Amino acid sequence: MFSSRRRGSTPVSALSSALAGWLFLIAGGAALLPATIIPVSAQSDAAKALVDGAKARGLVGEQGDGYLGFVMAAADPALAAAVAEINAGRAQVYRDTAAKLLAARAS
Repeated sequence: MFSSRRRGSTPVSALSSALAGWLFLIAGGAALLPATIIPVSAQSDAAKALVDGAKARGLVGEQGDGYLGFVMAAADPALAAAVAEINAGRAQVYRDTAAKLLAARAS
C-alpha cells in the first residue's frame, strides 16, 4: 500500500505534508480574493431558518461539493424550495468566485 513512499517517510509525515500543501493552496487562493467578496448571503432569512431547523433534525446536511442535500427524500415542499434557494445562491457565489480567480490569474 505504501510502496511509493520514500525511505524514512511515515504515513503520518506524508499526511502532514499533504495537509500543509493543501493549507498553503487554500491560503494562497484566499489571498487572491478581493475583500469585497460577499459570503453566501443570497438566501432569505426564512429559507435559512427552515434549513437550519432541518439540519438540526438530521433531514438536511452539507454535501462534499458545497451544496445542501437531503438525507432522505424531501417530503416538505417548503423545505425543498428553501434548499433549492440556498443552493442557487451558493452556485452564484461559486461562479462569481471562480470568475474573479480566473481574472486575477489572467492579469
